[in-house]
Amino acid sequence: MVPLPLRAVSRPLRGREGWRLRVGDYRILYTIRDDVLLIVIVQVAHRSAA
Repeated sequence: MVPLPLRAVSRPLRGREGWRLRVGDYRILYTIRDDVLLIVIVQVAHRSAA
């Protein structure tokens, strides 16, 4: 997990609910559910395919 809070190092997705995080050449798309302390990874893909 990232040592900083995820929302501080992420950007919101455009056109749909969720966040995106760049990790090297990869992009991680995820949503956060604070009500149940849950992070759902939606997709992990190379940036050229995301």
